[in-house]
Amino acid sequence: PITFAFNPHPGPVYGLSCSPFHRNLVLSASADGSIRLYNMLQAKATMSVVPDNGYLFGVEWSHVRPLVFAAITGDGKLLLFDLERSRVNPAETLEVNAKKLPVYALAFNPARPYRLATGDATGVTKIWRLSDQLANARAGEVGELNAFADMLLE
Repeated sequence: PITFAFNPHPGPVYGLSCSPFHRNLVLSASADGSIRLYNMLQAKATMSVVPDNGYLFGVEWSHVRPLVFAAITGDGKLLLFDLERSRVNPAETLEVNAKKLPVYALAFNPARPYRLATGDATGVTKIWRLSDQLANARAGEVGELNAFADMLLE
């Protein structure tokens, strides 16, 4: 049975990711072009990001950096966000395919923090090497995520 439902996006939700570092944080990616951060303690989104890339087909938290997540777009891009640097703009935007076709699959490699995989509409799977800034966790980063989550509830 359903125990809780968040306020809905205006379009279909194609991607969800629960934070591996905070028990209550959930990211969603939607065809409405937004990424929402929800706290399981309230129905309303605590943060919304609209990267202006059209449809979003997936989102995933990093397995090693508590403040980093990635999203994939309908116009062939991989967006890497670092909440330490910006709550609105991606830290990096990478072109997955030159044809600007959708990227449908995304996965961080939990065993190799520098690796991330994407799969696109052309049938190609690519393995990406992340920068040191996005792949190396810093001491105290989990505490920063907790403080960030608490601030969003206020």
